[in-house]
Amino acid sequence: MVGGFIPLATTDDDTLLPSPTDLPTAVPKSPAAGAAKLTRLNGVALVISLQIGSGIFTVPSFVAANVANPGWGYMRRCYGNPAGFLFTWAWVLMAKPATNAIIATIFADYITRPFVPAPPAPSWLLKIVGLFCIWGIAFVNGRGATAGASVANKFLVLKLSAVSIIAVVGVVYFVSGTGAGDLSAVVNGSMTAVIIGFVLLNAALYTCLPMDLMRASRTVSVEFARQTLGAWGGVLLSVMVSISAMGALNANTFATAKLAVTAAEVGYFPDVLANVHCSSVRDEPQHIDAALSWAPRWLAAPVQWCAAATRRLRWQDHVPILPLFLNAAMTTVYLFTGSFGGLVTFIGVTEYIFFFASVIGLLLLRRRDALRTSPVTYRTWTGNPIIFSVVSVLLILRTVISEPIIGVAIVCAGAVGLAQFWWRFRRGGLAPVAVH
Repeated sequence: MVGGFIPLATTDDDTLLPSPTDLPTAVPKSPAAGAAKLTRLNGVALVISLQIGSGIFTVPSFVAANVANPGWGYMRRCYGNPAGFLFTWAWVLMAKPATNAIIATIFADYITRPFVPAPPAPSWLLKIVGLFCIWGIAFVNGRGATAGASVANKFLVLKLSAVSIIAVVGVVYFVSGTGAGDLSAVVNGSMTAVIIGFVLLNAALYTCLPMDLMRASRTVSVEFARQTLGAWGGVLLSVMVSISAMGALNANTFATAKLAVTAAEVGYFPDVLANVHCSSVRDEPQHIDAALSWAPRWLAAPVQWCAAATRRLRWQDHVPILPLFLNAAMTTVYLFTGSFGGLVTFIGVTEYIFFFASVIGLLLLRRRDALRTSPVTYRTWTGNPIIFSVVSVLLILRTVISEPIIGVAIVCAGAVGLAQFWWRFRRGGLAPVAVH
């Protein structure tokens, strides 16, 4: 169990986990013990929310316009602590907040569409609406793990409804000529629904809408509904896609907070994010006063107030409120400083760097495992990771060459992350983590 969030399932096969020698000698127990478990439905809803959010309703137009967690543990096992730290740094502070900023922008695009005669809406309006969405979802998750999961269940129905409407209408128009264990059940069920929905939705959009309209509009689902179902259909899809985007933002917020808590528990991030910075709630005021003894009053007072205001949520309700605040704050920065296309490129390059490193790590681990008996019974064809790695490198190089400023920004962010790692662990290895 991590912070206010609970793993979907456990497994007896530890071959994908970091080796014991890679881990700290002791990992503190989170004070969230006893939090309610997520059900299988919660798991399916969260996985589908991470997949079907807002991009499915927006990416077709983006493509048309351009056509003429245990992740840290895996990276640490492959390359050592610097890679594990850099993964969490990139995911918590770069990739996920930027993704959430895009989702919030799409939410704002769709929710304002019925009220804007000549879309798109003004940029300032989209940013303000997106801001309310970001902090609203943070507030919902701040009520506890089961609150966020319960919201995900409700979003699931609306997400699948939106996809189904477009897919069914598209099929009708096309035909008429006018246009294993809980974890395995969660993964198989959710991915099957996602794949079917993606294929049918994209087929419907590309069949029923002209390419010029696909290229010009970021709210292609609304245009589809207006042309096939009339004005009321456009309003209905605007609302449903907006809610779908909120569901994706909810799932990403949930997952990012969980990753931040895990990183704090193993010593990568400040231990206060995992609420293991002191032994008990009674010791916290004295601990904070000692930690801020160097700070002037104007700086120490807000920190002390925030700690006092969130103390019940963190210690009694086991809510990872500080990681939620961190995620919302970083998302807000990306929302107001980044453009839609720029953020898409930024996220793509950042993630594919780690996808590439992960697949190369698979080859490294296979070579290491060849020297000892391994319980692994399935091995993919060696050509698969090699082909994927080559394609990943080509995608990264193409993007960096065409968008050099974004490439430099990612390199600089990575350099800051490595500097932070060196500063925290400059004495060598992971800092010892006390048991509470």
